[in-house]
Amino acid sequence: MRRARERWMERRGVVQWAVGSLDDATIHAEVGRAEWHALDAGGPTGPGAFEAAVRLVDADPLFWGEHERAADPALYAHGLMTDPAASGRGLGALVLDLAEAEAERRSRRLLRLDCAPHLLPYYLPLGFTEVGAKDFPTFRTVLLERPAGAIRAG
Repeated sequence: MRRARERWMERRGVVQWAVGSLDDATIHAEVGRAEWHALDAGGPTGPGAFEAAVRLVDADPLFWGEHERAADPALYAHGLMTDPAASGRGLGALVLDLAEAEAERRSRRLLRLDCAPHLLPYYLPLGFTEVGAKDFPTFRTVLLERPAGAIRAG
């Protein structure tokens, strides 16, 4: 699914995830640590096919660093993606709601993520609030969070 999304971005000129930018060994290690959570929504991609996924981690010092506070324990979402064939069905929002439920299960007050600035129109209507930004040599990322336990209706 990651490779399909990378190729989809490349074809559309989206500068975010270059093809192969996350190597297979890293993905396998993250899966082995049970960080990746995938959704089989039983849609047109066929039964047993993952249609959406997100990586959930307990800390994110690279992106959040000084924003991580013990008073605001959070669960961090990375790599949210849907299979291009499953786009437009609201699966990304559903996966984020499931991630938020996992945050609540782990007694975390917040669900946090970082995103490219062009994705703000997607995340803000889903209840995320911009709380900062971080600049890297080749890109900028926006830091977003929403309270756990405030799963959006509908």
